[in-house]
Amino acid sequence: MGNLAFIGCSGDVSSYALSKNKLIDLIIRICYKVFKKVYLDDCISGIDIDEGFRIWNIDLFNIYKHLLFNKKKLEKEITKFIKLHDISSCISSKSFKDKYNLSNCVVWEHNGRILFRAILKETVNVMCSQYDLELYNTEFYIISNNCDNEVIRLVKLFSQDVRFLTVISANYSSIENQIDQLSEEYGLSVRLTEDFSGNFDKAKIIISVDGSMPKNCRVLKNSFIINLGKKPVDIINAAIIDKAEIELPENIKYIKDKILTSAYKNHELAEIIILHKLGIERIEDQYNISENHIKQIIKSFIEDGYIIKKVYI
Repeated sequence: MGNLAFIGCSGDVSSYALSKNKLIDLIIRICYKVFKKVYLDDCISGIDIDEGFRIWNIDLFNIYKHLLFNKKKLEKEITKFIKLHDISSCISSKSFKDKYNLSNCVVWEHNGRILFRAILKETVNVMCSQYDLELYNTEFYIISNNCDNEVIRLVKLFSQDVRFLTVISANYSSIENQIDQLSEEYGLSVRLTEDFSGNFDKAKIIISVDGSMPKNCRVLKNSFIINLGKKPVDIINAAIIDKAEIELPENIKYIKDKILTSAYKNHELAEIIILHKLGIERIEDQYNISENHIKQIIKSFIEDGYIIKKVYI
């Protein structure tokens, strides 16, 4: 595992222009060389997270300014810095990449969905505590169009925690045998159906695996729909949950407050750092992550001191 760097820009470089006076430019270059260390201290900062793991923040606004807006020099300086400090991932937001287009800067659009999927059970427990729900006696639904493996994983995940479980799947026949085996193994009563047209007025908690919810379906008032899919769910009378509020460990909180400011939300930052530490490569689809990786993410989340404060509604 190498170190991690975030590339950002505290200002808009397009608002600056080089002086047309060569003498002034020469004076600026001389001043930059003389006070280079001071300038770089303002441009680059880092903090040790674990032994052998450091997170850096590179502020291109100041570096670019001190390099007199020379993009080639900027690329060269960043490349040199990455090699010198054993940085294996250099991350920026998509909006930044689109604007400044640095070849040695990788865009990884972390939205926290992988982390949310990994800590789902812990999130449901926090939600039940937050809204005074008794999970075991709550009508619990899992709905999916085509994510069979995820449905089976969720049935296993909540098999010891719920009493009333309904699975609605478009691929009814392909998972029926597995559901029967799980029911027998865990002593669980599961109602399995492929009927999406029915009402959901008994379900207090619904997990939509891929964002599948019938339009205009009737749900129990003040029920909770946990959306694991990419597409939004819009249902009247229900609270839609697609993320949790994460409290960061103190060292990560310092990075966000003092270095990254508002560039990343807590759940995005937690996902970036945890996946990097675990050496999990870039994943375009959250459902392509293995069950073993999910277990590693949960373990790291807990051991590193991240906390689920509450769910967002």
